[in-house]
Amino acid sequence: RLFRAGGGWMVRWTLRDAGTEIARITRSATSAIPLLAAGADLAADELARRYHEVTVSGPPGEYVVRVHAIASAGAYARLRAYLDALPFVRAVAPLAAEGDRLTLRLNLASGIEGFRAAVRQGAVLREDTDAGAVPSFGLMP
Repeated sequence: RLFRAGGGWMVRWTLRDAGTEIARITRSATSAIPLLAAGADLAADELARRYHEVTVSGPPGEYVVRVHAIASAGAYARLRAYLDALPFVRAVAPLAAEGDRLTLRLNLASGIEGFRAAVRQGAVLREDTDAGAVPSFGLMP
């Protein structure tokens, strides 16, 4: 939010990633231009820090994953909104559903390790430690 303050300008930037606030700054100056640039700098720095591990994580391609705790249409919508908000998830295709479990095919620009790294950064999915050959994740409440 950019607004007049006294004889100059003030800006409040709030950066969100996949619906979660990850940074916030407030700045003031006599000109609005450096304040607008501060938002771009904040976004670049925070997203680079947050996704550094993702950007160097593996070959792009299609990967099969399982997700459990999908007990309602609302839970599925929340999962899809999360996956759709991740910039390296190119496509999501449901393959099977059984009980509260879904099997999905993800087309990932960063590989499965990049996906795992992003999941560790967020508060929507958690990876199961004993997943077996197919990576498995639980939707967090």
